[in-house]
Amino acid sequence: MRWKAAAVALACVIASGAVAWRLHHEEPSSRTPSLNAVESPPTKAVSEPAHETQAVDGPTPVAESRATAFWRSQQSADLSALQWQADQGNAIAQRELGQAYQRCFPALASPADDYLRSARSMAANLTTAEERALLVGAAQFRLHQCQSLDGGQRIPAEAAALWLGAAATRGDVPAQAMAAFRSSGEGRPERLAAAWERALREADGRALHALLGSENSAGFTRHLGTVVKPNDALAVMSVVACRMGAACQPGGEVMLELCLNAFYCSDRSFEELIFQPGELGDRELAIRAQIDSVVRVIGRMQAVD
Repeated sequence: MRWKAAAVALACVIASGAVAWRLHHEEPSSRTPSLNAVESPPTKAVSEPAHETQAVDGPTPVAESRATAFWRSQQSADLSALQWQADQGNAIAQRELGQAYQRCFPALASPADDYLRSARSMAANLTTAEERALLVGAAQFRLHQCQSLDGGQRIPAEAAALWLGAAATRGDVPAQAMAAFRSSGEGRPERLAAAWERALREADGRALHALLGSENSAGFTRHLGTVVKPNDALAVMSVVACRMGAACQPGGEVMLELCLNAFYCSDRSFEELIFQPGELGDRELAIRAQIDSVVRVIGRMQAVD
């Protein structure tokens, strides 16, 4: 199913910081490679990138402008405040800065005109004019964000890892979940189990979202193994993560990443994408029931704590 391929790709991108992931076999063959393949401190102005020559059958400049404004309506295009906050020891800002560096690596790897030209080329493969405009608008918005960091200079991958590590050390639950997901070696099962335990007890949607794809962990099965069917775990926990605070709203970071990395560009929320008519078929009622059960389990865990 389309949503499953998209959810897996997005979970991998967000949790690991990798810049290219192959979608599951459900992904239509017409999809193109990922565009990513390859608070009161002072802020600074961000220069607008120049418009490119319009590609054949691509979105119009007006549609692109409206799409860029759509993403901007839910997020800030100026991320320079994160640098000041991270330097002050704010763990959330440190994690968000590390993630921003990861996301900006492909956007700043080439001149702005080339990045936008690639976006328009990829948009030509999408089905509707709305999707094409949303993809180009997403690329423009991401470029605006990245130009606000360190003067738009390309940031070494090590900087992202250092900031994420600093956030995890300071106790940031999503950063700890990301670190567990990226970990390797004999200790990985224990790290994943501990990350699931804490994410569930804290009801932290961003941490839960970072752990998508690792539902065979002991930390997950200990609490949810009897209420979530293995084949439904990705759908169930994707929605639970959204309800617990992951940025899944229309125009939010989850939907922006989904557009740029998996080419599912929509002005709806992630939960609306999951439950769009016909997407889950006869599994929908069962999945909704499991979501409700997980929410109750998390509520009981918090009550005990």
